[in-house]
Amino acid sequence: MATVIESSRSLTPVSGSNTDNRDCHRPKIDLEAQQTTACSEQRRQSTSSRNISSDYGLRDNSNVPQLSLLRLFWFFFYNFGLFAWGGPVAQISLIKEHLVLEEKWITLPRFQRVFAVYQILPGPEAAELCMFFGCLSAGRLGGIVAGLAFILPGFLLMLLASYLYSLAGLENIYFNASFRAIQPIISAMILRATHKIADHSVVDHETHKTDPYLVIAGLCTALNSALRINIFISLGLYGVIYSFISRGKRIIALCLFILQYVVYAIYVVFRGVPSPISLALGIAKDPSLPNLFALGLVAGSLSFGGAYTAIPFIQVEAVLKGAWLPARIFLDSIAIGNILPAPLVIFATFVGFQGGLTDGSLGKAFAGAVAITTGMFFPCFVFTIAGHDLLEKLFLSAFFDGLCGAVIGVIAIIALQMLHSSLEVSDSTTAAVLPQNVINAESASAAVLYVVTLAVLYKFTNKYTPLLLVAVGAIAGQFLTVAHAYSSDNVTLPACIKPELDDPFSIYLFRLRLEKWSDGTLDALYGRKNEGTSGISNAVVMLFARLVSSLTCSHDTANLSWVRQCVCSAWHSITARLRSAKRSELGEFTLNDVKDAFVDILTRLQEEARTKHKIDMQSAVIALPDFFNQTLVDLFLEASRKVGITPLLKPVSRMTVSTYSSNGTPREADGKYLIMDLGQYYLDLRSLNASPRPMARNGRLPMDPWGSASLDRDITRSAIERSETLQTWLSLGGSRVALQEEVRKARVLIRDNFDRELLETEDHQDHHHNEYPLHLKDPDATAVLSWVDVEAVEMRYIQSIAQNIHNYLVAANNPTGDIRDDMIPTKIDKAFILTSGLDGELIKQSLEHALGDVEIIGGRLRDWYLAAEGAAQVGLLYQQAWDQRQRLLWEKDEL
Repeated sequence: MATVIESSRSLTPVSGSNTDNRDCHRPKIDLEAQQTTACSEQRRQSTSSRNISSDYGLRDNSNVPQLSLLRLFWFFFYNFGLFAWGGPVAQISLIKEHLVLEEKWITLPRFQRVFAVYQILPGPEAAELCMFFGCLSAGRLGGIVAGLAFILPGFLLMLLASYLYSLAGLENIYFNASFRAIQPIISAMILRATHKIADHSVVDHETHKTDPYLVIAGLCTALNSALRINIFISLGLYGVIYSFISRGKRIIALCLFILQYVVYAIYVVFRGVPSPISLALGIAKDPSLPNLFALGLVAGSLSFGGAYTAIPFIQVEAVLKGAWLPARIFLDSIAIGNILPAPLVIFATFVGFQGGLTDGSLGKAFAGAVAITTGMFFPCFVFTIAGHDLLEKLFLSAFFDGLCGAVIGVIAIIALQMLHSSLEVSDSTTAAVLPQNVINAESASAAVLYVVTLAVLYKFTNKYTPLLLVAVGAIAGQFLTVAHAYSSDNVTLPACIKPELDDPFSIYLFRLRLEKWSDGTLDALYGRKNEGTSGISNAVVMLFARLVSSLTCSHDTANLSWVRQCVCSAWHSITARLRSAKRSELGEFTLNDVKDAFVDILTRLQEEARTKHKIDMQSAVIALPDFFNQTLVDLFLEASRKVGITPLLKPVSRMTVSTYSSNGTPREADGKYLIMDLGQYYLDLRSLNASPRPMARNGRLPMDPWGSASLDRDITRSAIERSETLQTWLSLGGSRVALQEEVRKARVLIRDNFDRELLETEDHQDHHHNEYPLHLKDPDATAVLSWVDVEAVEMRYIQSIAQNIHNYLVAANNPTGDIRDDMIPTKIDKAFILTSGLDGELIKQSLEHALGDVEIIGGRLRDWYLAAEGAAQVGLLYQQAWDQRQRLLWEKDEL
């Protein structure tokens, strides 16, 4: 306005002034120029006024109602929390329609500006928007109330779903089938989400075009994940690189880019390729409450661009590094999160519940769910509540732009890993009992669901599409997966139960087997000892055991290993009798206790067969462990009759009946067979028709009372000798028993051979890791299991078992039973391996060393059912013989 006033004064003559006509009538050009200047100033003023009005609209809170905290809670709980179906797109649309377009709390430009900020900040955008509107209505406390009201319904529903999941679990065949079909659908959703997040994460904020540098950051981060470079290193590095690029310092950015791969190459040369768990920070090695909170905090702080970005951080910690959450259950958590009215990051609640449930405590499970959920939402509460006035003016730094671009690569790799998990039969028990054509059919069905889901997600953008897909997948699973449970090649496996280690059945069998082995070995080595000589024999056995333990077993002295194990077992047996005051932790039991355990396990088998396959078990061929004496056989028969199962035949040997399995070449009546039965605490050998001596034709030798456990013990000893960290940890009170248990787990994982164990693959390539971490539950004690230690002990074990098998067959072929180097062992036609663990491959190698080119059946985890299948074949032969006898009697009566 000041410009207009001055212009008016310059155009108006003042009376009494010393002016003439020339002054009063200046050239018209000056007047037009001044008028033009005035008009230009008016236009600038008008534009400035509009800008001021626009800025005022971005800060105008006059339409926001001032609600009490209670009314605010109910408003967001009822309007948004209970109806937050369909994922983030549907939730944000609901908030925008209700609060912006209808209620007009704020203007649409202001909403778009705020939403743009929240897209780049960590945390679920819908929850952050609710907190923002809560802050506008009732201050920061109102923001907290609004956020809790939005999250609470989904959190409570997820807690309920987690509890019901733990009750039903995957033992229910229909429950399992539905989630089996949902898993490829969720994998497709994650891949589609990767594309959607990339739409705004790789776009330049000024030009609104795709930024090639951000695309390269995403691709290189995916490459780094494939190379097993820690994802947090990649995220931080590409954030810094893009910061330099945005400031024009491309040379420095290029040097950093090249440097990362130079450092990686140096690491590989000196340390080898990083293990899969190197992708993680290791903040949740075990699911304790502090670790679960920290896991949620890290995932929530780095979930830039939406809920799906939190998936990789939790997956690498819980599934890969900590290994306390199976991949299939992790996929189920995301599936459940997609069908609940809640932010998708609520799947973390399920993860925390499952983590707390690892100890079997329901209270800890609920506490774990609360801990990880609190950590997950804490960052977005802090960002929104602490500075909601500043967020609208937040400078979107180049560092965050580069970080968001890199996150896309992380999600893409995780999406591919989850695709692999969803297409394979992930349940080891199911994979073990299903034929290969059934496994292929399941994988093909999952692949079809994946492709169809991906097509639907790209074709239809309705907010309820994900919810409908999950529901359709749950229904389709009943047809695509459950039907396979009724199909098999020759023998149907109607029931399968694997008792836990603390199950009474497992405890009693372990005690009975160990007692039988110890008594038999003592009698064979020393004869019957009376009480007067037991103390002397104990001292002799202890001395000899210590001498033997100091010797290294080689191929030439392999017999010494077996003698050492026998003597050590005898020592333990004698000391147990002398020290009667120290009772075993397993406790005492009676024959009635054993019978009750038999009745319980048979009842569970009947129930599973009836529930899953509608088969009523009324008769059976019973195959029992070879160490059962007549008392135990009679006890088992009483238990079977009590539950209504009639034996078709006299109980047969579990090892013998496995030779009737349909695997390999058909069984011959006079064939010479060797059977090895390996468990965690035993290794037995049995031969059929292997000796010319009638008394030794079908021999049995309990080779090792500790089985796989002896491997773990020796590897633990080697690891302690090699590691000063372990020595210090033990000296400070660490448990050697706990360490051996961790070694047992790590020894299984370091091999990386689950595909070969569970599937019908003949992949003989070595996939082992160079080392694997030992989880000592002590943050200050970091130790690893070295493949060098594992390989050395396993090779000695293989050579020892091979030499013992050779000596056994030499003695079996010699009428006098003597063993000399020039003697020839009995030639075996076929060998069988029964195992319930992952060490069958070691026994297979031992047999190959001892027998040469002989057909070997079993040895992998999927072959554990050989004895059951053999018993079924025996039952079939019995039924055929019975039918033929009845037919002959009928024909005789007709004549």
